[in-house]
Amino acid sequence: MKILHLINKTEAGEMLPKGVSKSKEDGNIYISCCWDFKLEEAKTLIGGMIFFHDTKSDRSKLGGQVVDVQPVKLDEETEFHKVDPDDKNRRQSRVMFKFEITPEGREQRWRGKDHAMSWTSGIIDLE
Repeated sequence: MKILHLINKTEAGEMLPKGVSKSKEDGNIYISCCWDFKLEEAKTLIGGMIFFHDTKSDRSKLGGQVVDVQPVKLDEETEFHKVDPDDKNRRQSRVMFKFEITPEGREQRWRGKDHAMSWTSGIIDLE
């Protein structure tokens, strides 16, 4: 199974990490936007798990099974993303992960890349 760990801090007083919001779909479906991954690479995570951490040394606070990955352009506003004029120097093509929150998404230790500047584990195979 493919997994992905991301550093995505929860702001003080908030329930969800930054950029994570409830989908309009029924059930426990949430969206996390806007991550700097190539679309085809990100799509390999469908059916796998995504985990959100405050730091690499903290266990995941939230996570679940990825049900879809969609492309997002930073220069186009959506219900999940507002255009920021300061983003024009960044790579504009991003991805949005749609996932179902599961109990297994919590309390997971960080696996994968763990150097000082890593904000992601990378998409890795968990055996």
